[in-house]
Amino acid sequence: MEMIALSPTMQEFLKRAERIAPLPDPILIVGEVGVGKEHLARWIHERSSVAQGPFLRFDCTGASADLLVEKFLVLNGGQEGWIRERGTLFLHQLEELAPEAQKALGYYLEREPASGTSHRIIASASPLIFQRRDRGLFQKALFYRLSVHLFEVPPLRMRPEDIPALVRHFLKQIDPSLRLDPSLLDLFQRYAWPGNLLELRNLLQQMALNAESTLLQSSDLPEWFLRALDPQSGESSLRERSF
Repeated sequence: MEMIALSPTMQEFLKRAERIAPLPDPILIVGEVGVGKEHLARWIHERSSVAQGPFLRFDCTGASADLLVEKFLVLNGGQEGWIRERGTLFLHQLEELAPEAQKALGYYLEREPASGTSHRIIASASPLIFQRRDRGLFQKALFYRLSVHLFEVPPLRMRPEDIPALVRHFLKQIDPSLRLDPSLLDLFQRYAWPGNLLELRNLLQQMALNAESTLLQSSDLPEWFLRALDPQSGESSLRERSF
């Protein structure tokens, strides 16, 4: 599992993650859509003391307390607790966990603290979780139990130095023969990327479909991206550069 970190911001972020990865404490990863929260969770799992075990993903969206108990909170010889196989339990979109499921999870963590189980718990959430915690829509006690180590993933617009390496990484995944016209990198580094890494990869995938050669150029950019540009980098001036 590779993490692209050429910017000082991301390098410091990963140094901290690497220091904490071997510890058994719960981790909460917060970030905007598409920043790679689950990718980071898997990267941490690979460097943890339970790396040889499974990475179990649980989607909290719409999940009931019964489903959570059925999946991960089980009875072992009459004793309540987490499943005993060593590994990482990844709670995806924690902010969407229903109140009843929050209570069930909080109850089990109180009875058997996460750092004392055979499972490493990593949760991910959008920044909405802070608002929901403060408004009483997410249990504060559960929030703090799961955020022993809190990571707020920097959005792509805060680390433009990583974009050239990310472009190469994604193009290698899409088609190793593809290259990006270097003149587009400055444009990419000035764009806000509201969808972060996910949006960048989607853009490159669409450009690859539009391209008539292995060199991706401005003429291959989709219309939605051109419309999203600021006026100084608008559609007409960009198109003219491709001829």
